[in-house]
Amino acid sequence: MTITLNEQGQISIPEDIRTRLGWKPGTKFVFDADENGELILRPERIPQSIDEERFRQVIGSVPPWPGSTDAYMEFLRGPFEELPPLPE
Repeated sequence: MTITLNEQGQISIPEDIRTRLGWKPGTKFVFDADENGELILRPERIPQSIDEERFRQVIGSVPPWPGSTDAYMEFLRGPFEELPPLPE
């Protein structure tokens, strides 16, 4: 699909795309370009209010790790192996 930039520097987003993505008049967007010159257009995310009670319900729901931090890291990553010395 090809669209054209008008004299005022504006483009129109086709209706089928707006409908499919749920974009309505008044929707705010973040518009940017990456290092390759590709454009990024996404709706602005407005933070939802934080429900502190949900956080309180999970605090303490998982028992603490019984060992040391090193033991936990080894549990996650596997056994620690010494690296060979660097050549001089």
